[in-house]
Amino acid sequence: MTRADGIAQLLDSTADAAFAIDSRGIVRTWNSAASTLFGWSAVDIIGAEWMKVLDARGALGTSIGRELCEMALTGHTLPAFDAEIRSRDGRRRWVSISTLVHAPARSSTRLVIFVAQDIHLRRAREHLVERMLAAADRLRALGSETGRPAPVSPLTPQEQRILRMFAQGSTPAAVARTLDISAHTLRNHLHHINKKLRTHSRLEAVTHAIKRNLI
Repeated sequence: MTRADGIAQLLDSTADAAFAIDSRGIVRTWNSAASTLFGWSAVDIIGAEWMKVLDARGALGTSIGRELCEMALTGHTLPAFDAEIRSRDGRRRWVSISTLVHAPARSSTRLVIFVAQDIHLRRAREHLVERMLAAADRLRALGSETGRPAPVSPLTPQEQRILRMFAQGSTPAAVARTLDISAHTLRNHLHHINKKLRTHSRLEAVTHAIKRNLI
């Protein structure tokens, strides 16, 4: 049994997604939890460069490359960090990554082990909060404007439902799916909404509708 095989057996005993890469950035082990989370099987990814396959990006949107491995292998203690990783289906998933180094005393082969915990829902909630805060800022700005707004054409019940869902942080895909309408139909509704409210964007339409007590 090789050292990589031994590590693979060890990592398969954890419920967290985990994989190990060597100093060149080549994936040497990949556990079953990583396959479940990211969609790549061990056969797909072992022997590949993790940077090319997973396209990991940090919280600031910058690529995570080989320098991370170099830092770990040269003795730097790396704190846990959030990263967005590409799954096999092309979607990107947020995970919290912890690292440790496997460096046997009698071997020149050293591996960096990444342990990833799924935080996709947490990041989605954070994004929703950010959008709500941005909407609140816009509402405060609208509230500081003097005078009463000019009348607008009434919104249909469906248009009100659409704006209400956007105000709650729903994505266009989620709105279309919930209301059982196509993306094209949703775009038509938004066009009519903006025309009625004399707005120019979805966020502006939502904030104006709230200001006018239309939703």
